[in-house]
Amino acid sequence: MHGGVMGLRKEDLALANGRPYWHPVFAVPDCDAAVAQVTSNGGSVQMGPEDAEGVGRLAVCLDPANADFVVLQPAEG
Repeated sequence: MHGGVMGLRKEDLALANGRPYWHPVFAVPDCDAAVAQVTSNGGSVQMGPEDAEGVGRLAVCLDPANADFVVLQPAEG
């Protein structure tokens, strides 16, 4: 388990109307399969899936109550 705090400019927080928010990240073995499961259970995808060099394959999702989270298939190595 890892945690951290990251400073962002107000304009980078447009989806949260400029307010800070929690952004949980869940490690998954297969990002694309996780996204398919999210959408088949009433969630949606805001971004991705896409590859982030040195990080892995990720997607920003919303659950059916519009809470956002990330699914991340970590890069191997």
